[in-house]
Amino acid sequence: MRSTRQSVLLALAVSSLAGACSARSPEPTPAPVRRATNANAPLSLPRDWATTVFLEREDSLILTLPSGGRQVQRQGRSARFTLTLTPGAIRVRLDTLVLRPSLGDQTNDVIGTIWTARIGESGRIYALQATRGSPLAEEIGNAVRAMIPRLPGETVRPGESWSDSSSGAVRVDIFRATEQRTSRWSSGERVDRNGLSVLPIRLREDYEQLGRGDQSGRQMTMTAQGRRTATYYMTLDGRVDAAVMQDSVVKLITIPATRQSIPTMQFNRTELRFGSDGRGRR
Repeated sequence: MRSTRQSVLLALAVSSLAGACSARSPEPTPAPVRRATNANAPLSLPRDWATTVFLEREDSLILTLPSGGRQVQRQGRSARFTLTLTPGAIRVRLDTLVLRPSLGDQTNDVIGTIWTARIGESGRIYALQATRGSPLAEEIGNAVRAMIPRLPGETVRPGESWSDSSSGAVRVDIFRATEQRTSRWSSGERVDRNGLSVLPIRLREDYEQLGRGDQSGRQMTMTAQGRRTATYYMTLDGRVDAAVMQDSVVKLITIPATRQSIPTMQFNRTELRFGSDGRGRR
């Protein structure tokens, strides 16, 4: 049983972004939009845009052991991407990656991966594909999907709210799962941030996952409930200047052969900075 627990903990230790790491990108189903009545000029995402994206992420995993004790694991990553938007398409290249703790050659193998997808005028990303296939590349692809906020349509104004939902097959660590997500968005009032006039775009997203997987030949099941809150900051020309995201996930991993269950909580904070120097300057 000790080796079983160690194998499960190892699988958890290499988990990355909380929530879904999709094998395919579920297409959202938009809900009705409540329009604002103010006369502020609308913003739209740029059709042609090339920028650098800096990612900083910190994770904390809390595992409840069969003895009743708790184990805390901490992980982190730093990455730099090159993002290019053209009409109807997005391209993201991973330029550098540092993992804490290190995964050795797995890090080098994923550097240089390019993700391409279709993107709607609202920022919704469809059919994301990577030039290299690996569990780590799939996990990083989840960060790529989160780089652009989803607007209510082609434009957004201060004071709007909207929602969308999605469902589909996803990958969560070693598990193949089905997932349902409900996302609620809102735009605030324009504010000054680091010397820039920006429009905050806020997200609150809830999801549920149910999956099966195996580790060293042992079958396991997983159920999870998660929540993401995020704020994107759009400049007056429609570019994204920065984003801050916080995730919390409660998981229950079960090994049917031994009737062993491992409750897990995962928390992470992700910061995205856009611009040539990572501080919003282009």
